[in-house]
Formats: sequence, C-alpha cells, structure tokens
Amino acid sequence: MIVLIFLLEVMQMRMYPVPLDLMKEDKIFGGKLSLRQFIILIIGIGLGIAAFIEMYKYFNIRIAVIPGILFTLLGLWGANFNKDDMTLDKYISYSIQFYLQEKKYVWKGSVEIEKNH
Repeated sequence: MIVLIFLLEVMQMRMYPVPLDLMKEDKIFGGKLSLRQFIILIIGIGLGIAAFIEMYKYFNIRIAVIPGILFTLLGLWGANFNKDDMTLDKYISYSIQFYLQEKKYVWKGSVEIEKNH
C-alpha cells in the first residue's frame, strides 16, 4: 500500500528542465582533469620521458633528470593554464592569429584623417 502511494506521488511529480553549462568542460579523469587537460599533461610527460632517455645516453642520471622534470612541469602548467578564461590551446591560437593578421595603424596626423575633416 505504501509503495503504491509512493509510486503515485513519483508519477505526479513535476519535471523541470535543468539547463546545462555547455561552456564548461567535463572533468573525466578523477573528477579533476578534462580530456584536453589530460592530453596536454600526457604530452608533457611524454616529452619529459623522451628528453630523459636522450640525455641519459650522453650524460649521467643526475643531469638527465633535469630536462625530464622541466618538460613534465611544463605539461602540468600547460594543463592548468587559464588566462582571462582562455585555455592554453585557445591562447596560442589567438596569439598566432594576432601576429599573422594584417594590422591597420592610424596616426592622428595622417593625410587621410585630415582630408576627411
């Protein structure tokens, strides 16, 4: 009887749509890292391992571990990069676009401005 009353109440509950935040990345790995952050971190770790292996061929382990740690820390920094709510990949992309686009410089004493006034 109690179960029947509960089922009737559940069936009559109003359903409200919950808005999704589509601008926020889903934290997939451990609830801390998104897929983009995880890929950047893996690239940093991979570069660190590659640098360690190459340096270990020519130097001792104490010197070889330094660039390995630096590349790994660079990957960790890049995964957590946030400047003005921009991720690292967007920041690099916008920077390249800014430096490659043609710029128009307007000077107050230019002939074009004086002719228009």
